[in-house]
Amino acid sequence: MRALLVRHAESTGQAPEAPLSETGRQQANSLAHSLRDLNAGPLYASPYTRARQTIAPYADLTAQSVKTVDGFHERVLSPEPLIDWQDHLRRSFANSNYACPQGESMSQVRSRAAIALIQIERFSKGLPTIVTHGGLIASLLQAADPSFGFEDWRGLRNPDLFDVEIETGRVLSFTRLPLKEKA
Repeated sequence: MRALLVRHAESTGQAPEAPLSETGRQQANSLAHSLRDLNAGPLYASPYTRARQTIAPYADLTAQSVKTVDGFHERVLSPEPLIDWQDHLRRSFANSNYACPQGESMSQVRSRAAIALIQIERFSKGLPTIVTHGGLIASLLQAADPSFGFEDWRGLRNPDLFDVEIETGRVLSFTRLPLKEKA
């Protein structure tokens, strides 16, 4: 199945309830026009506010509803703040089974997302469009390209857009798509 993976626009923070920044709202409006050109839909989003706000302008533009899917929430690197969080993240790219205490490994994130993707494969028509987070997207892209690592994750944009081929909940291939600069 072909689908679109969208990383949310710029937000004001990392908490689940953190909204988009003013720049993020402008990015979401521009993204709506990129998605319209692709005839994107049906629409799915992480339950986090920033993901839902990212897809809202496109949903409004095309009169589509957005299904919130818990399986697409951001990766929990650690439930506690980490001073050296980038070191832990780097380790998790090198070893997909590495996890901080009470955190998720890349493999666990990929498995969680796969369950949701399989449901979308079974029941969706059109070009399913999933708005989620950089950590989850990175875990899925790394499955298709094991060389996708920490520096690639750092290079993800807000927002970002990938055309992916999915089979049985696993990303087989991906292409990064250009985004329109302004609405």
